[in-house]
Amino acid sequence: MGPTRNAHPRPRRQGGGRSALYDERREARGTARQYAAEWSDAAAQVVFDALHSESRRMGAGVCKYAEGVLKGDVDSIDRFVTQCCQGVSTA
Repeated sequence: MGPTRNAHPRPRRQGGGRSALYDERREARGTARQYAAEWSDAAAQVVFDALHSESRRMGAGVCKYAEGVLKGDVDSIDRFVTQCCQGVSTA
């Protein structure tokens, strides 16, 4: 049995990636790329600790408490993280 080949092979694109209009179409639909802010290890640890301590204080499991925090709107999540990270160095 010989090598398998496409009946009508197309040349590979030199640059690769998406078409030139891909990002424009996504932006027009309102689905442009959004990258999350970077977290320092210290900020992540502080938020993790706050989730644990608040869940204990509320008498809930940490997963249920985190689920409740994440079900809030973006502003309430932002406030929670901001309160937790006050005083944490961003460097």
